[in-house]
Amino acid sequence: SNWASADGNTAFTDVVDGSLFAGHIEAMRTDGITSGCGPLLYCPESEVSRAQMAVFVLRARCGAGYSPSLPGTQTFADVPHSHPFANFIEKMYALGITGGCATGPLRFCPGSNVTRGQMATFIERAYPFITPSEACSP
Repeated sequence: SNWASADGNTAFTDVVDGSLFAGHIEAMRTDGITSGCGPLLYCPESEVSRAQMAVFVLRARCGAGYSPSLPGTQTFADVPHSHPFANFIEKMYALGITGGCATGPLRFCPGSNVTRGQMATFIERAYPFITPSEACSP
């Protein structure tokens, strides 16, 4: 969608209408990138985990209904295929958007918060010149 006005209104009850990020938060909701952190809640002051960031990045790139396939083998020691966001984390790795957080064994640290530096890396790697067919195939 088009960039939302920064002074917009939102359906989330914990986001002040007209606040600095309200329009962008509402655009993420209407675009299906996020449904928030609870019924009608966005939790604007909460931090984002690396696992959550994987979902945000790929849904923003590929669309609200995007759900990548799981590979046959588990890449990260700390992300079993039973993890709720394993398919997004695995796809981020397959696309070269993440290399993990530690080696010996390779780990993703899904519950750790994303630093601003890590976020910049994820976004820059996700949006250089990748065509939608490369980024969004299952």
